[in-house]
Amino acid sequence: LDEKEYTLTEQNLLITDGQKPVALAGVMGGEESSIAADTTEIFLESANFEAANNRQTAAALGVRTDSSMRYEKSLDPTLCEQALKRMVEIIQETCPEAYIASEVFDVNNWKDPQIKLKIDAKTISKKAGVEIKAKEVKDILLRLGFQVDEKLNVKVPSWRATKDILTPIDLVEEVIRIYGYDKIPYHNPHWPLQVPPESQSKKLERKIKQILTSCNCYEVINYNFVGEELVKKLGLKVEDHIKLRNPLASDQSMLRTSLLANLLLAAQRNLRFQEQVALFEIGSVFLKKAGKLAQDDQGKEKLPLQKKYLSILCTGDFYTAKKVLESILSALKLTKLNYRKIALPACETSAVLEYNKQILGEIGTLTNKLSKEFDLPETSYFTLDLDLIAEILPAQGKYEELAKFPAVKRDFAVLLVENKEVGPFLENIKALDKLIVEIKLFDVYRGEKIPAGQKSVAFNLTFQDPEKTLSEEEISRLQKQIVAKIEALGGKLRG
Repeated sequence: LDEKEYTLTEQNLLITDGQKPVALAGVMGGEESSIAADTTEIFLESANFEAANNRQTAAALGVRTDSSMRYEKSLDPTLCEQALKRMVEIIQETCPEAYIASEVFDVNNWKDPQIKLKIDAKTISKKAGVEIKAKEVKDILLRLGFQVDEKLNVKVPSWRATKDILTPIDLVEEVIRIYGYDKIPYHNPHWPLQVPPESQSKKLERKIKQILTSCNCYEVINYNFVGEELVKKLGLKVEDHIKLRNPLASDQSMLRTSLLANLLLAAQRNLRFQEQVALFEIGSVFLKKAGKLAQDDQGKEKLPLQKKYLSILCTGDFYTAKKVLESILSALKLTKLNYRKIALPACETSAVLEYNKQILGEIGTLTNKLSKEFDLPETSYFTLDLDLIAEILPAQGKYEELAKFPAVKRDFAVLLVENKEVGPFLENIKALDKLIVEIKLFDVYRGEKIPAGQKSVAFNLTFQDPEKTLSEEEISRLQKQIVAKIEALGGKLRG
């Protein structure tokens, strides 16, 4: 009737004359069977159709009509006969010359579900909070068209059996509705208020957010979805991602395994309005392995493993991100951590952060190619596994007495070969003597006056004895030990 053509599937119900289509059942009639000014014969069909199929057909074809909106709500099948009789009556009233020229054919593929329910006045009174006598309950249900005996056995009429009245509690609602909500006394509920147990994971998240906002980082909240194209740009494997059956869009077709992808898009948008960005997100990632939560009541299959990650993306080099990362680790009192250099997808310089051989996270500088792809300057990022951090986080901080004797600080600049890892190098020096209480890297330089294939590493050492003030002889001895160790590790002290 809308003068359009539609391509149907075997799931769509079609009314035909045996050869040609007449109408799309429950949705819209066909143009050939429409009524015109010269119509003299009318074929009347009064039918009811399966609600779910009708709704699916209308949605698939993008055709929503008055007819489809009614049929998708599960109409009472007994209305077909009443509607047919009423239509004949109206035609004969408006056109007295019209007459019925054929028999009435009834194809009945519907069986009355015969819904029978049992209720009692005590249950209704308990639910309502006010006493309603059995006699009044029966009277209300009879007036609503239900068949009710003295024991309150109820048979649901056909017009209420279409997914409307299915359980005893539905009858309770009907009785209370007619009895009157205004007759039910009201009072304030008395519920004991208890402070819920503190969530350690939420507490950790709040603390990290406070640290990051103090570092001038801004929080973003992204969707949990990514697209195939973005995953490939990051050098990740598409097959490692869980695909959605019904994605919202092509660029949101899979569950993310990393927060980096959406952070890149957020940084790209924000850099149109400012020169630098520092964005972070705390969110879930979904890994293609079995988690702890059951997929169903049987518990045989598990939902995918869902983990909580923190990721930060900021304009700047590797050490820009590392400075923020160490602010977090310091505030959380996480020590004995180790950086291990490793090649990561989408990164030029990268490393993983380890604790007792467990990987807590990763840090790196994005490749020039990836940065240009998103119109970014030099950009770095890091990711932390918050679930793992929550497990190893100290239960409470340990306090130490302030040192009574002064500390001595010395700076060293050392030449190392380019592929020499700085982390293990510094750890070896710190392990030389218990009087070396702290070692801090503050510069890595490559360029003018530095031989090809080498880099200059500058670090600060703190010497301190808890029992006494260090003498010049002791400090000199320590420095000689450190120089000897540097040379033993393949380094050369710069002048």
